[in-house]
Amino acid sequence: MNTGTDLLTIDGSYGEGGGQVIRTSVALSAITGRPIQVINLRAGRATPGLKTQHVVSVKSAAELCAAEVQGGHRGSMELSFTPTHPVKAGRYRFEIETAGATTLVAQTVFVPLALAEGESEVTITGGTHCNFAPSADFFEQVFLRAMASAGIRTEFEIVRFGFVPGGKGEVTFTIQGGVPIRGLDLSRRGRLKQASARVIVSKHLPEMVAARGKRELQRLTDLTPHVFSVDSVTPGAASHVACEFDDGFAGFVGLGERGKPMEKVVAECGDGYRALLKTDASTDEHLADQLVLPLAFADGPSKWITPNVTEHLRTVIWVVKQFYGREITLEERDDRSGIVTIA
Repeated sequence: MNTGTDLLTIDGSYGEGGGQVIRTSVALSAITGRPIQVINLRAGRATPGLKTQHVVSVKSAAELCAAEVQGGHRGSMELSFTPTHPVKAGRYRFEIETAGATTLVAQTVFVPLALAEGESEVTITGGTHCNFAPSADFFEQVFLRAMASAGIRTEFEIVRFGFVPGGKGEVTFTIQGGVPIRGLDLSRRGRLKQASARVIVSKHLPEMVAARGKRELQRLTDLTPHVFSVDSVTPGAASHVACEFDDGFAGFVGLGERGKPMEKVVAECGDGYRALLKTDASTDEHLADQLVLPLAFADGPSKWITPNVTEHLRTVIWVVKQFYGREITLEERDDRSGIVTIA
């Protein structure tokens, strides 16, 4: 691990060039204690610089280690982050004023708190079901189950649902830190042990919306979906399928929006689930990149198969390597799938 005091410069436009570079960099800085400068923040995006949820992610990581931050404001194209003490377990609350994803903030602080001695309780307000982010269902049913297999004990609750654009959702999780992280061998996923499906519809919408979603998702997956009628500030709908193999975890999300039929919402996750079963992948493409940071700090080696090598996966591997000398390899196969190995 690189815990030196020399300033490390990270190019925020590298790879996928979005919020993942920012979140992973500040999490690693908090863990290692190494000061960083991140330049060209989201330089290739239509609206470059930090957005509200990125600002909250930076502030949340800074709070864990009392980091001194410069440039951590909305629209900033450059950021410096200097931890002043080791990450401290405790009770934290982070608020996103918009419908920004609570789960992305959760993943920013998750590994630092998992490595810190003691129990932490974290509350985050904002969006629970947002585009370009894991849903709260995915975080609970897929990511945290994989982390439990790696030895990280966590309790999670969706206190209130938050859809775009109103947000105002809330999630909370308790994590027991300081427990050794085990490596995961997911090189052969084995049999499908269990699978579950959810249809989530806010009480603003007619009951028939949920009924149509349940019927279609059941047709697509042969699963019996659980229907959740939820309170929320903004009307919204979502669907989710989670599955666990002997050695593998995967999840698929569908998000509603104005004018989008519920059948299309559930097809987004149902089709993904069916497609994965036809491959040898042991994770979905999103969990594949989310495993890199925590398993880089595991006591033993890890290996998993993704059905699709994404730019997010390539990027997070690159960022981790800037801080940490552990060998991480990505074998890309002709069908666009890939094998990630952490030696």
